[in-house]
Amino acid sequence: MLNFPSCTNPFGTRSAEKPAADQNSDIFDQPISSEVVLSNLRYALIQKNVSNYMSCFVDSGFIQTISFHFKPDEGIPAERFQGWSLEDEANYLRNVFTNAHGISFEYIDKENITITPISTSLDSVQTSPFAYQLDIEFKQTTTYYGIARMKLIKNSNSLWAIYYWEDTRNSDNNSNTWSTLKADYRIN
Repeated sequence: MLNFPSCTNPFGTRSAEKPAADQNSDIFDQPISSEVVLSNLRYALIQKNVSNYMSCFVDSGFIQTISFHFKPDEGIPAERFQGWSLEDEANYLRNVFTNAHGISFEYIDKENITITPISTSLDSVQTSPFAYQLDIEFKQTTTYYGIARMKLIKNSNSLWAIYYWEDTRNSDNNSNTWSTLKADYRIN
């Protein structure tokens, strides 16, 4: 009599693996709320996904009267942001992603971010000022942190998008804000 070692069924199914958020999986939820936009923005940075990042911003094709506006930290020379557009937003990020080995991003004290209505006629809201920390590993890790405030609007597809972004330092000692990153990696 022959004995075969027992084994599992080679044609059986295995348990599904949960995707890791820090790997290049594609986490992007339909922005049916302003909170989802903030989550999508975070994952787009971590995943180094320019397309998902840009999907967080208003599309002037949908809303003719609203265009994107970035108000940089006052410590950055204003001419670095003259004419800043969504194209500049995508270009700086492509430059960062090309040069970065890794990225982490966190909303500091995210439980305290509040979102309040601006106008019911336009379905627009604004965030309270919130602290962020963006760590980017180039040759060495550089940390960008500051205070941001955003305004969002519901577009014609009833999906939320950022149309206004204000960035400020959270202390006088802080020289690296998100504005610094954008200014340093903008394509002119």
